[in-house]
This record gives sequence, C-alpha cells and structure tokens, in this order.
Amino acid sequence: AVVGVPGSGATEVANAVADATLARLVRAGMPMPFGGVEALGDKTQSDGQRWLDTAAAWQKPLAVEHWHDDPHGTVTDYWLDAIPVVASASLPPASLPRFHKEFDRIAKTAMPPHVAILLEVSKSGLAERLAFRRREAGRHSDVFG
Repeated sequence: AVVGVPGSGATEVANAVADATLARLVRAGMPMPFGGVEALGDKTQSDGQRWLDTAAAWQKPLAVEHWHDDPHGTVTDYWLDAIPVVASASLPPASLPRFHKEFDRIAKTAMPPHVAILLEVSKSGLAERLAFRRREAGRHSDVFG
C-alpha cells in the first residue's frame, strides 16, 4: 500500500511501483471524505456514514473471498486503515464507537498489506503541488521532483 496526504503523490508512486514490478494496481474506489460536519452541511457526516461508505468502496477490491494471488503482487494507492485515523479527527466523539464497530466489521474481510509506504511532503512542497494542479505553478517548477 502506498499512502500519503492528498497531493503527496501516492497514486503516481503506486503506479510506478506496479509498472516496475508488473504488479496488479488497485486504486481507491472513491476519494477520502474531508471536512467537518459544519463545513459540509451534511447530516450523514456526523454519524460517520460517508466514512463507512468510503471504507466499503475501498474494501471491495481487497475482499478476502475474491482475492487472487498475483505472482507479481498487488499495489494499492490507499491503505484501508487510514480511514479511521482521519475520521477520528473529524467525527464527533459520540459517534466514534459506532463508527469503529462498523469499520472493524468492514476491515476484517479485507486482505491487509504486507508493506505500507508512507509518503511525506513538506508544507511548501504540498503548496507547490496544489498550485501546479490549479495551473498556477511557475513554468520551471519541479513539482514531483
């Protein structure tokens, strides 16, 4: 699993690793939800349903009952266990026990990674990559260097 904050290049690195090793590439089925309840104005966010929907979408290609061992391995551009870490920081404390119970039910049927690569990026590097994506970067910017 290759993981990092959005903009850290997890998708690009997972792609490169899968290409180099001839591994099967699995991409996140949907983006991780971000923002608080107030910012989104979404009641389902408060009970963690958006997070659980994301976990279910991410779990599907990792389901143990449908898993096939590829001789070259499998590389994902996400890590299922990142969801409760991020969700715990944005969900109300009262909804966390239910969320964790449901997440554990989903996660226990997923194939866990043997290796997780955590990508780090500095604040300035992340700002430069976001500017690049908004097409505001300088002409000679080396965003993914």
